[in-house]
Amino acid sequence: MSGKARTALKLAGGTLLGLVLALALAFALAQTPPGRAWLAAALARAIADPGERITVTGLAGLVPFDMTVERIEAADPAGTYLVIDHAALAIAPSKLLAGRIAVRRLSARAIDFVRPPTTPTHLSLAALLRLPLPVRLDALRIDRLALGAAVIGEPVAASLSASAGFGIGRAAAELDLRRIDGTSGAARFHLALAGAPPVLDLAGDVEEPSGRLLADLLGKTEPLPLALHLAGKGPFADWQGRLEARAGAEATLEAAFGIRGDGGLNLSASGDARVA
Repeated sequence: MSGKARTALKLAGGTLLGLVLALALAFALAQTPPGRAWLAAALARAIADPGERITVTGLAGLVPFDMTVERIEAADPAGTYLVIDHAALAIAPSKLLAGRIAVRRLSARAIDFVRPPTTPTHLSLAALLRLPLPVRLDALRIDRLALGAAVIGEPVAASLSASAGFGIGRAAAELDLRRIDGTSGAARFHLALAGAPPVLDLAGDVEEPSGRLLADLLGKTEPLPLALHLAGKGPFADWQGRLEARAGAEATLEAAFGIRGDGGLNLSASGDARVA
């Protein structure tokens, strides 16, 4: 081996060793109270939009693999609009080494969403789906999700459980939302996309028998009990699905949806609607 090659090898080894030591030091500091306080403040600054203030308090646990946060508060010039109490996050370190993000648990005791923010948010679903690594969420659990009247027309409290996974050429999601405020209501959603060629399996049901949510959104005085059913399964390049919806005696909808994937992504819809 030439002298230049040995020198380059030593430099590469020294750089790698320095990086490992730096990561080990950062990990150790993150387990101390000052390190956690600094990390919480840095995280709050990173996720805050312009004109918005995020406060993260009570960061604890093994950062970043199994940690809890006592409270997350989001505020804009009009005041606090979102509070998250007792949040927890657990990820699998071994999966990171294999090039995957596996979230074993993401939970919160309570989320209080008082109103939409007055400042525009820059977080989008498209950005979340462009993550550099495949992501799997084993369990999402929110014991109490409270939405203020400014969000959907009347105060609502519900429990939420979900799971999801996204990777190259595949996606899956399950969601179950149930009201816990003394009023009946539930929403369920299922999505699966996998295979070669990919097959899309999509299903959803929404039940809101009180009729107050839709009536408030439409400015009606009489309740509009809502029932919605969506289902479809087949090759993604030629997918067909059906949607059936009923809003009390006011309206019904029966529609067929289609996806054509030849030479691009084309959506089609046809159906019958009746409005009283």
